[in-house]
Amino acid sequence: MARTSKTPRYREFNAAPNAYGPRAQDPTKWITKLDPEIPLNLELGCGKAEVSLALAKKYPDENYIGIDLKADRLWRASKNAIEDKLDNVAFIQANILALNDFIRPGTVKQIWLTHPDPFPKDRQAKHRMLNRNFLDIYKTVLQDDGVMRFKTDNKPLFEWALELLKEQPDVEVSRSMTDLHADSQDEDLIIETTFSKRYIAKSVPINFIEFRFLR
Repeated sequence: MARTSKTPRYREFNAAPNAYGPRAQDPTKWITKLDPEIPLNLELGCGKAEVSLALAKKYPDENYIGIDLKADRLWRASKNAIEDKLDNVAFIQANILALNDFIRPGTVKQIWLTHPDPFPKDRQAKHRMLNRNFLDIYKTVLQDDGVMRFKTDNKPLFEWALELLKEQPDVEVSRSMTDLHADSQDEDLIIETTFSKRYIAKSVPINFIEFRFLR
């Protein structure tokens, strides 16, 4: 069976009113769509942005932005948001390393990292989304009381991240769990995504870390 071309998805995403990126609206212009006076939350490496969409629906008085490199993933998120008439969510096609270019310092209430690529080889550690270079970017955009929430099905990545975070003098780990869906009743934390459903079905637990930056 021939693969479906992604080109129509790219075109649809780039033309969407809630889409920003190199071929869509200028990523710095998201603020013209979302109310800058209400709390801002980010989902990084968001894929189909299932966490952002669920939370945007639950908390209409807060803003959500899903950011990913892949426009075809964001296409589905953008389409779902439009179909659900969610005016408090937007999507940006961008590299997370460029976050400071379109998110103002000290404006983010919460950052979600959900099932990022584990980059399992030692030489790939610089690409992991919790290495120090990324942490410095997150620290810049977060409010003083802002919080980071990290979920992964990859146990080695979880263990690496937890050890790394505990070594950082400006990081305070407030919660960690090795089986999030068994250990937490917090509905926000246990929002099911495509990834989590897949691994839960295989009896693979979801690991979780919540942390803040000390100022």
